[in-house]
Amino acid sequence: MRFSLTHVFCDSGEFCSEYTKVKIACTQGFSGFNMTTLRGNLNPGYMERDEVLPGVPGKQDAEVVQDVTSTFFLLLAIYFPAVTGIMTGTNMSGDLRDPQRSIPSGTIAATVTTSLIYYALAVTFAASIDRAVLRDKFGRSIDNNMVVSTLAWPSPWVVTVGSFLSTFGAALQCLCSAPRLLQSIAKDDVIPILVPFARVTSKNEPLLLTTFIAELAILLGAVDKIAEVLDFFFLMCYAFVNLIAVLHSVLKAPNWRPRFKYFHWLLSLMGAFLCFFIMFASDWHLALAACAITFSIYKYVEWKGAKKEWGDGMRGLALTTAQYSLLKVEDKDPHPKNWRPQLLICLLTHWSKELIDLRAMSMLNLAAQLKMSGCVSALYQSIGIGGLRPNTVLLNWPKADDSSEIKLFTEKIIFGVTNDYCMLVVKGITDFPDSNNRLTGYIDIWWIVMDGGILMLIAYLLKQHKVSFKSVMLVYY
Repeated sequence: MRFSLTHVFCDSGEFCSEYTKVKIACTQGFSGFNMTTLRGNLNPGYMERDEVLPGVPGKQDAEVVQDVTSTFFLLLAIYFPAVTGIMTGTNMSGDLRDPQRSIPSGTIAATVTTSLIYYALAVTFAASIDRAVLRDKFGRSIDNNMVVSTLAWPSPWVVTVGSFLSTFGAALQCLCSAPRLLQSIAKDDVIPILVPFARVTSKNEPLLLTTFIAELAILLGAVDKIAEVLDFFFLMCYAFVNLIAVLHSVLKAPNWRPRFKYFHWLLSLMGAFLCFFIMFASDWHLALAACAITFSIYKYVEWKGAKKEWGDGMRGLALTTAQYSLLKVEDKDPHPKNWRPQLLICLLTHWSKELIDLRAMSMLNLAAQLKMSGCVSALYQSIGIGGLRPNTVLLNWPKADDSSEIKLFTEKIIFGVTNDYCMLVVKGITDFPDSNNRLTGYIDIWWIVMDGGILMLIAYLLKQHKVSFKSVMLVYY
């Protein structure tokens, strides 16, 4: 026996380790429930590929070596699909008499039960089986058998048949539910590219697509290779479910009325954070790719303009943020360095079309010209919200032969000055360049009165625009 071991490890004149010179002894792999065995299996022992022991390389033709590099997150990825059935109750809500009561209690009970069973199995194996046998993934040390099959009673076939039945049952369940889910998403027209799958024809397109996706995973031939990718689908789903709960709770959406007694948005936030943490800790490359794909789908749906009765959470977030910001700046006067013109444009109605390209300004309010002076005064005093109230009025120069227009122009100036507006008067606005033109001339500033710097500011803002970017500012004083 010693010769055989030496021949294997000391061929070609290589250096021989001391452990190859001792006698070989067989140990009991299945010791029964033993505290010594349990203590020996409690500590982790992650190994690199082709290692026989942690930090000890081995030979594939003579020893049981690690076929893949094992890490905590890799093992978590392999185990994680076993606990991904928490949405089963939600998927069956249409068949429940009282879903609001049954789903939380049933989901918690099922999760606790399965967790106890998994924990009991792990502890039983750790206390009854030697670590070397547990590391033997393909059962080479026990005559190419599975550990569970070796322990099965009354025959190892119990585990084999049970595994096949469980696998086939789960596969059939997925093949029945996945096409229905795909068809429902297509019917809702949330993702327009899936519209062809909204109706089931004689070809049964949703079933063919889901079968094709499943077949791609089967052809890989190893669960380890797709475990992380599979987990990312679940983790991304759970993360966004939690984020939606957080978003609706923080925004206090009127259509969000959770009735679970122990719900709190901080728990949902912790759940979302944990999902993203597991994703990035497992493989940050795949995590970034998953986030990019998710963001691309969201932008695609937003681009196609899919609007459904359940609304858009991001719009609610934007509205709440805008309200919060307005409340923060409503009672505070802006610092002179932060002051910027918020325009109220009072022009003839048929001139408004030429001003559409001015929407690139920070804030633009268009109002039809009012013929009554009282209405103009009311407009000046009431338009705008909080810190976004207009502070600058833009008027066109009146026609010389229209006395009524001259009178109204004078009244607008008086009302604007009375209400502390900055008044801008333009002439020949119909000849202004549009957004497709590029000017290379001069911007003349006639600084003949102390205006607080408004002329310099307007010229600077014009120069920031792509139309006048190459223009040169000239100041005359």
